[in-house]
Amino acid sequence: MKIKKDVQAVIFDHMDNKTLILIVKKVDFANGKPRWRLLKGGVERNEDEEQALKREIHEEIGIKKVRVLEKIYEYEFVFDNIKHEVSSFLVWASIYQPIKLENSEILGCAWVKLNNALQLLHWENEKEAVIKAREWLDKHFKF
Repeated sequence: MKIKKDVQAVIFDHMDNKTLILIVKKVDFANGKPRWRLLKGGVERNEDEEQALKREIHEEIGIKKVRVLEKIYEYEFVFDNIKHEVSSFLVWASIYQPIKLENSEILGCAWVKLNNALQLLHWENEKEAVIKAREWLDKHFKF
């Protein structure tokens, strides 16, 4: 079975005493339905995970100024006979940066409260990444 390395971003900002998470709407390849997701993409040859993460963020939503804080979660899944090994990172980006959807796969995006992200996200592993992000932020920041 082929193995593909992926990186995923839990992009956040803090505003008005609320932690906001950036989620994207993409069509689910399995059933063709639009789903709210975390931003995710593949690691290319000669890239480390952080380089791949920054490239994917820029390619998909046009944001260049980000701060990768920490790898917070890892999981794997199999789709179409490919094993995906996913590393989820907590990433800070300013809510005031203009977003330009660069990738035709992305139908839209939204900054939502952290708890709303947990309700909107479809995949359990993505929800778990947001929970890990909340735990990390609670431990390291006093907003």
